[in-house]
Amino acid sequence: MQKYSRYVTLVLIALLITAGLIIASLYPLANATAIQPGDEPVVSNALNDAQKLFRSEAINKASRLPVVIRMSDRTCVELRPYSKAPAGTYLACYDNRNGRLIEEKATGGY
Repeated sequence: MQKYSRYVTLVLIALLITAGLIIASLYPLANATAIQPGDEPVVSNALNDAQKLFRSEAINKASRLPVVIRMSDRTCVELRPYSKAPAGTYLACYDNRNGRLIEEKATGGY
């Protein structure tokens, strides 16, 4: 009986260690932003335009999750804060032909 309980204890410890290693390896992937390779310039433009609109340094430096929406005539970028911090959201749409800002909307935090 004692030999069996030692075996069960070792198996449970091995399972816990394995689960911990899996969580530690997947956590950075869950928190990474998923930006497509061609979207970096438009996200960079949106971040620069948002910094002009949001005046507070804390808001400007807030971690944001960019969401890129591509349409036939425009590309829109929504910048969302990671947490419920008073960072606010920002939406910017750029013309696909010339890259100019054609629509801009900010909510909260400015």
